[in-house]
This record gives sequence, structure tokens and C-alpha cells, in this order.
Amino acid sequence: MRVKFLAIATGVFAIALGGVASGALQQTEEVSVKTKGPGEYTTISAKISNTDPVKVPERISQIVVSSKLLKWNAKGAAVCSLQLRSDGEFMSPKCPANTVIGKGTFRGVLGIPGKAYPTDSLGKAGGTITLYNYKPPAGTKVGILAEAHTIKDANYQSAAEATQYILGGVTAAGKETIDIPNLKGLPPQLRDIIPPCRFVVFTEANINLTPPKPKKGKAPFVTTKKGNIDASIQYVREEYTESPECLALLPADRN
Repeated sequence: MRVKFLAIATGVFAIALGGVASGALQQTEEVSVKTKGPGEYTTISAKISNTDPVKVPERISQIVVSSKLLKWNAKGAAVCSLQLRSDGEFMSPKCPANTVIGKGTFRGVLGIPGKAYPTDSLGKAGGTITLYNYKPPAGTKVGILAEAHTIKDANYQSAAEATQYILGGVTAAGKETIDIPNLKGLPPQLRDIIPPCRFVVFTEANINLTPPKPKKGKAPFVTTKKGNIDASIQYVREEYTESPECLALLPADRN
């Protein structure tokens, strides 16, 4: 699905969509931008949800966000250059505090798309997100590293405490692709305890991009080009096909 937002103003830009339903699937997006005008310091807030009140919703494997009216500047904040391991874990300590450009929260389901929600203690994952200005990956001009930390408490009820790093970047054309890891891509604290045949299903994210304000005479991390804000959000969904092997592993009340 592809949706496009457009708001024209010179102070606070806000755009919101109501639920987009497919059967019982409910999908919502809300984006707001605060700025004084073109070229000025800008902050962005975004809320995205992918829910179903009856069953586990379809899995989203990628979220692609595009905007031609936002201008990105990697030098607008300190850059984290620590190395990431191939499994998403840091080989070194966390990125420095001065490279933080935003924070947020997320929630997800560890279940089977189209089936009833899991009722055991291993069916949820949620927690906090910290965004860092990271050295740009190949083919991008700005790198954004997301540190997602699952929290096992009464609020988030995650199956386990773990930290996942997801690296993305904004291209010269203003496009960012965010990969949503599946079970094999999770940290071992989660991956090793989740029952076979379950999927990581994203359901909600609330993100606030609030980079440090630049010193006088320096360009901000992100600005608007014309005092407008446009955004296109495209979801890549995975079709789920039940295999006989997975059916045999499921409890009777989940088939």
C-alpha cells in the first residue's frame, strides 16, 4: 500500500490518516513536523500502527519512507562510527550520547499471521527505540541506526530483555528503507526461546526525531526545503502460507 501526505504551513505541520482496513486489519499513520520555515531547525514525530483486533496481522518486512521536501545533513549532529557485528550486536560500547537524534517506542507480536494471538508469555515484544546519527551505509547520504530494546515488564510484556540494532540510511533522493527482522534475525535472548514457526509481526511504533540544535552558523540535521512536508510510506507485506510441519507443532487451540 502507498500513502502520501502533504501539509502546507510555516509553523507546525501535522497530517493524520484514519484506519485503513482490509478485513479486520487496521492500519494508521500520523506524522507531524515542527519548524519555523525552510532551512530552519526541524523535528519530526511519527506514529504507525498495523493491528487486528481478532487475529495476528500480516507481517511487514520493510517500511519505505520517502520525502522530496526534506533535506538531510549528516554533519548536523555528531556521528557514531562504532562497528556493528553481522548479527546486529556492537563489538564496542554503545554510541556516544551526543550522537542521539531521536527516541521512541515500539510493540510487536511473536505469533502466526492470520491465527489467534498467542496466550503464553512468549507472544509479545515491545520496548524503547533510540536513534543515532551513524556513518552512512553505501548508497546513502545519512545513516540512521535504531537501537531497539525489548522490556520485560507489566507494560511491554516482552518475552525477554534484548537489544537489536537496525541500520538504515537516507538516499540522495530522500528515501529510507527500514528492514523489520524476522525470528532468525533477533538477538539470541529472544530467538532461542521463541517456539518454531512464529513470526515477528510489527504492530506499533511511535518515533520522535529530535536531533541536537546546531551551533550558530551550522546547518541542522534535517530541514524542509520549501516550508512544506510531503511523505510517502510504502509497506512490504509477506504472504503467509501454513506448512504441514508448522501445523504439527502448534497446540490444538491455535490451529
